[in-house]
Amino acid sequence: MLATLGQIRMLEGSFNEAEHLAAEAMTLAESNGPGGDAWLGHALCTLGVVDGWLGRPKSAEARLERALAIAVRLDRLDDAFRARANLASILYVEGRREEAVQISEAGIAAAEAAGLEAVHGNRLRGGAVDSLFLLGRWHEARALAMHALAWAPAGIAFVHAAVGFITVETELSAGEEVSRTLGRLLVELELIADTQFAVPTYQAAASLALWRGDPADARRVADAAWDRVRITEDWVLAAPTAGTVLAVAGDVAEAARDRRDLVTLAAIRARADAVLGEAQRMVEASGVAADVFARREVDAELATARAHLLRVIGRDDPAAWSAVAERWVTLRRPYDTARARRRQAAAILAAGTADGERRGRRDEAREPLLEAANIAAGLPALPLLRAVADLAARARITLPTAALEVLAASAARDTEPAGRTAPTDARPARPDWGASAAERRTAETFGLSVRERGVLAEVVAGRTNREIGERLYISEKTVGVHVGNILAKLGVSGRVEAATVALRLGLVDDLAAGAKRPGPAGPGLVRRGRGA
Repeated sequence: MLATLGQIRMLEGSFNEAEHLAAEAMTLAESNGPGGDAWLGHALCTLGVVDGWLGRPKSAEARLERALAIAVRLDRLDDAFRARANLASILYVEGRREEAVQISEAGIAAAEAAGLEAVHGNRLRGGAVDSLFLLGRWHEARALAMHALAWAPAGIAFVHAAVGFITVETELSAGEEVSRTLGRLLVELELIADTQFAVPTYQAAASLALWRGDPADARRVADAAWDRVRITEDWVLAAPTAGTVLAVAGDVAEAARDRRDLVTLAAIRARADAVLGEAQRMVEASGVAADVFARREVDAELATARAHLLRVIGRDDPAAWSAVAERWVTLRRPYDTARARRRQAAAILAAGTADGERRGRRDEAREPLLEAANIAAGLPALPLLRAVADLAARARITLPTAALEVLAASAARDTEPAGRTAPTDARPARPDWGASAAERRTAETFGLSVRERGVLAEVVAGRTNREIGERLYISEKTVGVHVGNILAKLGVSGRVEAATVALRLGLVDDLAAGAKRPGPAGPGLVRRGRGA
């Protein structure tokens, strides 16, 4: 009971209590001789994760390897897979991501050999997806995530697979498949109250909303993510979550400044200050030394958040973004480097006023903008690349040929007519995420009109009000009225929630086809599975 409760507290992010409980369980298990070895291994596994999150990497690795050895000796397959998954997570936090992938691959092979791939394979794949994403090996990460989703699991197995998938796919394409999987995932998380899965899901929803030009929805889900993290001791997750909140706040503040909305500006600045301050306090309270790799990454996340805070207060600083980019280069995080370089270029260009000054600023912005384009094209991070291309076009800066080719290929796929042969990397058939017939409710139950059902289908497909208006031949203002009516009738507060309800209850039979083009910004994602 002590060992199990310690594991639960660890999963909740209550590390000090988890350490106390697991240490007591370990002492009792050792006092019982060989008969207590199974629970000794279980407690060691929890303590290994706690050590990793409290900046004690050598102890973490030693305890997890010992836990794995005990599980293998006793032929306890579940414990062995848990130890492997947690060891991969610790190596991830230490920045040893290639090794983390290798540990995950070995565990997947063992799961397949034992006939337990559906049970344990997805958990290990989820960890590998995290590492591959930060290594910039996005096609491999996506393939692993899609393989896991092909099992069409439910409950925690689905959550493991889906969080990895939306992490990658949001930044690869921000396409329709993300919306569908995200809707199902939000429903599953209503039954699985686990911060380490809920928070990256909210982060994905915020990123998707920003790429699609909906900062109000992004703000709601980013705040929800922070509200989940702030009540834990998870300083590692707190920093990137605060970064998401600040990135969203930057976009909201820029829009409010354009329309001279001083009330929103004041509110968003106060919120941004509070979140950043609290995240910094959580990191400092961890007591982890500044030279530990996990702390270095977290400090880079906080530096990114501080750069976004300058956007919030109207003082966007190219030097701050340049320093952030250099941090990410040192930490071997290509996508984060590209996002910082794009922000650096945007801040440079925004500072120019007179014609001569604008020309000088354009020359200064060229190098970071081209660096961002090359990285985005290589991943390929299409939403970011499109944002970079938009900035380059406004500044009259020509992008590298490789980036232009990626954009052209993407545009060709978007306009490919029905019936054409699918490209070799086409997505497999989508599983039916809908509710059972007994659970389904009709759109009429909610009083949705024919027009509102049509608008809802477009919302589920992720389109902005302007795009919906163009497709349905109605004004953007009229679309806004319809969306407001839909939210009121469904009893939800935002578009992501509306899409979730529509998918879960089968309110939309046929989604509007075609992936949409992303909007001007997106915070990106950093997902860290804390442990099992």
